[in-house]
Amino acid sequence: MADQPKSNLMKRFLSGIAVRIGKLKPVTWVVGGLVLALVGGASGISFIVMKPDPEAQVAEARELLEGGKVRQALENAAQFLNSNRGVRPLTSDAAFIYGKALYQEAGTKADIATEKANKLVASRYLQLSYNLGFPPQDISEGLYLLARSTFEAGRPSASLPYWKQLLETQTINPEKQRDCYSPFQ
Repeated sequence: MADQPKSNLMKRFLSGIAVRIGKLKPVTWVVGGLVLALVGGASGISFIVMKPDPEAQVAEARELLEGGKVRQALENAAQFLNSNRGVRPLTSDAAFIYGKALYQEAGTKADIATEKANKLVASRYLQLSYNLGFPPQDISEGLYLLARSTFEAGRPSASLPYWKQLLETQTINPEKQRDCYSPFQ
């Protein structure tokens, strides 16, 4: 390509740019480099400093869910799960919150297929929380939601161990207790 002659149009274009800009002086390069370094450094520092506290992020997701703001709770829990892998107790808590919120949201869907799919995904997140160890305050509810979401997602045989474990180990709300016996009938 270096051997090919430049077109007349290209010569005029390049010379027009050179006339407008002029020859850059070394001081311009130094100042431009320093400004770029300062802006980049400030951006990097602000990114590090402004990273949300993982515990506060999970606590906010829980508050949103308890306040009935299911969509925002889903977003906060998902954001935590995507950016904080390996923070074990908080991952279990965030997976529980995400599974519970998704299960609640699935109940609002008019389309049966979408509802079943959401309940299946909810059961997967609840299963993750179960495998990591449910948050202590959510053991009974987590086990109940895991069993129920798995059952309602069309996997009744997969839900049986959770129903049995719930009946054997947990004291549950009497209203929910009759739900525990329904898969066995």
